[in-house]
Amino acid sequence: MEEIKRLIEERQIMATKKQLSLKMTTIVTNLGSGIYGDVSFGAGLGGSTLDTNAWMLPEEKNEEILDAEEVDYSDLGYLFDALGMGHNFEIRLFKNERELQAKYNGYVVYLEEEGKLKAYVPNSTWENLVDTLYRRAKPIEDEMKEKTKEKNQKSFLKQASKFMKDLRESWGI
Repeated sequence: MEEIKRLIEERQIMATKKQLSLKMTTIVTNLGSGIYGDVSFGAGLGGSTLDTNAWMLPEEKNEEILDAEEVDYSDLGYLFDALGMGHNFEIRLFKNERELQAKYNGYVVYLEEEGKLKAYVPNSTWENLVDTLYRRAKPIEDEMKEKTKEKNQKSFLKQASKFMKDLRESWGI
């Protein structure tokens, strides 16, 4: 029993040192497709669909953007598979369950639930693939963060100028 506890602790330490959770979350959110659940009347959360145009760039999708009131779905998480790259590797991230799962050749090689590592099968083959995919996904994430930062700055400046305008109008300054 002590040997099993020691093995679990060793694997938790290895997974943490390799930053597998961070890397796979970056991969699945930036290279993966969204998973959406149907929340229309009578459907419950049973139905789910994938973003089938995820491989396209946003400007190539040419989709109509709908307001939140017009859309009847919930965002369940993300799915990434590397079959198109010649690897039987899949990463799933479910937001509500707070579950991150990776499968290689059909077997679960990494499972994290609610921030706790439940399964980890170390193997250089799939771990090297994660490193390669992470190097591809990280620049996309950095670009998205920069765009969000710029958007937030513009929004703040717009709100500040509106506030100053209202203040001037109210007080006659």
